[in-house]
Amino acid sequence: MERWRMKEHFFLRYIRNKFIAGLVTFVPFVITFWVLKGVFNFVDGLLGPEVSRFIGRQIPGVGIVATIVLVFILGVLTTNFIGRSLLHLGERIIAKIPFIKTLYDSVKQLITAIAVSRRKEFQNVVLIEYPRRGAYVIGFSTKECTGELQQETEQTVVSIFVPSTPNPTTGMLVFVPKEDVIKLAMSVEEAMKVIISGGIVIPPTQLRRNPNYLPDEKS
Repeated sequence: MERWRMKEHFFLRYIRNKFIAGLVTFVPFVITFWVLKGVFNFVDGLLGPEVSRFIGRQIPGVGIVATIVLVFILGVLTTNFIGRSLLHLGERIIAKIPFIKTLYDSVKQLITAIAVSRRKEFQNVVLIEYPRRGAYVIGFSTKECTGELQQETEQTVVSIFVPSTPNPTTGMLVFVPKEDVIKLAMSVEEAMKVIISGGIVIPPTQLRRNPNYLPDEKS
């Protein structure tokens, strides 16, 4: 009887964890699609009639083209000081609206995670002991240190970016002896899911193609 209860408990916990993992993956994509569709329809309804009146005929997809141009312009603006200041002002206003704040943060974290996971600077997903022995964190190795950083240490040192949860765009940079860095088989995208979900979404165990420690880049 006790064994049956343990199996039932394990099964229910398995179902719960998989359901939560599915929600973490599914909901942000649905929200993003819903928001983008709303933006496309809004822009198309706003500019479509004006463009058709100016050209003399209806052109499908005006909303999509206009939205792409708008996103590009916003990208240009937010990469300078004035644009960033306006963005921070807008985010402070959004932060005061409960539901909109949650929606905005969820979509922003999703887009940020996708952008960060595609950065070529992240060479490997690694595991390091931090902030003390026996405690581990996931990080991304960026490169093997050179120059003064390497000269002042007795061992070969690797720079590791340790992202924070649930926003992986922030974190800390640590320099770790190469022999203490454990390389994981998971991809950068899978590691991002672990970080954003707070450890709820864990990829299945994978066979390592390399030893536990980072390989010599010269080989």
